[in-house]
Amino acid sequence: MRRRYAIIGLLFTVAVAIFAVPIIVPAPGGRDVSPPPRQESRYSAAAKEEHAEKLDTIKRDMETTGMLCRIECSSDMRKLAAAASKSGSAPLSEARKKRS
Repeated sequence: MRRRYAIIGLLFTVAVAIFAVPIIVPAPGGRDVSPPPRQESRYSAAAKEEHAEKLDTIKRDMETTGMLCRIECSSDMRKLAAAASKSGSAPLSEARKKRS
């Protein structure tokens, strides 16, 4: 019985070695793991145009967002000034003079 298990263990070890050694130690020149050189000509003109259009859209969105932010901020400042004048507090310029 022991001899049988010894033979099975030996065969299993040989089988693992047969499959594991080529994976662990590749043949010289068998695999090239370096990435392929990047080619700019792979991209079509349509892709470049689409990229330019997307950049233009982003630029317009940034400008629009900036404009909306300025409008919103000026509206908030007007509301703040109106609320300050209703509450009877001193205007902002007078409050600054008192601090100085």
